[in-house]
Parts: sequence; C-alpha cells; structure tokens
Amino acid sequence: MTLLVVPLVPWFWPLLLVSGSVLRDSDQTYFCTSMAPSDRSSAPSKLLLKLHDAMDSGKFYEAHQLLKTINFRYTNSGKYEELEELLVKYATVLLSNNQIESGCDVAIMLSKLYNEKNFPVLPNRVSDVCKLLEVMPPCPERITYLMTILEWCGSSDLSGKVHSAAVILYTNERYFSEAWKHLIRLTNGTDASILAPPIFNGCQIRREELDIAISLLVLSFLAAKKIEAADKAFVLLVKEQVRDRDLSPLLHGVRFLIEAAKMNCPKAFTAIKEVYDPSFRRDNQLRRLVGKVGKSVFKLVDRNDKPSTSLMPLLMNAFLNPDPSHDHDQTLD
Repeated sequence: MTLLVVPLVPWFWPLLLVSGSVLRDSDQTYFCTSMAPSDRSSAPSKLLLKLHDAMDSGKFYEAHQLLKTINFRYTNSGKYEELEELLVKYATVLLSNNQIESGCDVAIMLSKLYNEKNFPVLPNRVSDVCKLLEVMPPCPERITYLMTILEWCGSSDLSGKVHSAAVILYTNERYFSEAWKHLIRLTNGTDASILAPPIFNGCQIRREELDIAISLLVLSFLAAKKIEAADKAFVLLVKEQVRDRDLSPLLHGVRFLIEAAKMNCPKAFTAIKEVYDPSFRRDNQLRRLVGKVGKSVFKLVDRNDKPSTSLMPLLMNAFLNPDPSHDHDQTLD
C-alpha cells in the first residue's frame, strides 16, 4: 500500500475529495491510493480466507461452521452461483476425509439451494449430486439429501440419473427394497433392464418366480403410463433372463397388455385381463397392478381391487403404486 502523508491544511482538502480517500489516525491524515474499488470488491473476503485455511489445515469442524455462516450470508445476498461452487467443492472434501456428519450437512445445504432457488436441472449438476450420493454412507442425512435432490429434479429426464445412482447404491448395500423403489421410477427401459437382474439375484428370486418379478417391474411402468419404458424393459429382460425357454402364460399376458397400451385400446385390455386372469392372480400385487394399468392408461375402474396379502419377498412388496386420478372413469364389464 502506498501512503502519502499530508498536513492538515484547509487548501489541501478539495484535492483529497477529488483524487482519493482519507484514512484517519489520531494525529495525522493519510491519503490512500493503493486499491481501486473494483479491486477491493474482487478480493477474497476474510471469511473465505479463513475457510480455505481451515480446510487446508484439516480443521474440519471450524471449516464446517464457516460454511454455515457463508451459506447464510451468500443466500441472503443472492450470491447463489458462488455458494454453489463452495458447497460442491467442500462437501466432497469433507466426505472424502471421513467427516460424515459435516459433509452430509453441507451436501444438504447444496440440495436445498438447488431446490429453493429453482436452479436449472443441468447434466453437470446432476453429475455432481450423484457423486456426492455415492460417497455418503447409510444415514438419515443421506435420505434427506436424496429426497431433496429428487424434488429439485422433478419431472426432468435427468431425474432418472439420480434414481439409477440410488438403485446401484442400495443394491451394493443389499437394501433391495429401497433399490426396487427407485428402479420402478426410472423412465428408461434399457437402464431398468440392466439394473434389475442384480436385484433379482440378490433377493434370490427362484427361476419359477422370475416371470413374476419381471411382470411386477413392467406392470409398474405401465401403471405409471411409461409405456415405452415398459416395452423396452420387457423385451430386454425376457431376452437376457428367460432366454430361449418358452414364455409363461403370465409373460404372454403382460406382453399383450403392453400392445393394448400402445394401441390405447380399452376393449383389448378388458379381453386380455379376463383371459389371463388366472396368471395375474398368481400374486395379488400383480392383480392390483393390472387394475391400476386399466385405471391410469385406459380410465377403467377395477371394482374387484382388494388390499394385497402377497407373501412375496419384501422386494416385491416395496414397489411404488402409481395412482393417478381421473375425472371420467369407466367401469370394467
């Protein structure tokens, strides 16, 4: 800093007002010309310098507290993109240094920032949040983080990336019921056909029950009106899992339901439902899902729909039951 010491004389004050700023000491007045306003605004704040120093020194508790303060200040001042960069960076650093509680808390700050400030759902952001999810151990904070991220993604096509990451995570941890919940929320049938077999194997689904497992997945897609995903998943899973063996009556019935949905033909659905009803009744969840397909895709109401008493493994009872409402429902004959 360059300082010019000047005497306290009246004639010099106008020059000071025009040319620079004044810094007062107890006995002297100083003229400061070392830093322009734009330079001062772009300089790192003391808070950021403390944060970087704390991280570099391994003082993770102090760094976490500083991040809380920065999160509050930057949110209030609208510095959202700067805050995003800090949270992504240091959530990763904390989690990689086994600072689980602190790292998850910072990750949740990021998820709330995205959700509450309506950040656009972009591939690089989805990639970042998935990487954070992958290094989180099982804990309640991880569930909070995941649910907030999915709320932010909403109906975006990129939400499938988050669900896929969750399927892989829970499958590796052998939480198959949780993996199944995310599997049936995928919108890409190819991805589903790749991610489903490890769940089937992990749950030790018997060969004679494999057609039920495939049907539950495909019918869940149909009930959510994801017809293209249902079709693709069915074709690939039958090809890879059933191979050259003859299709069971159940799989034939599911295949025909897919075709009826593609044609949007309620009469075909009703006929298929009646013909293959014995196969659909092999498991109560199957029967209920067929009814939900009729309601969501064809606007038909199944009056025989009853609560499930299925004794299938937990995996098969953990599926999400899409239940879209319709104003003009018809009744099955």
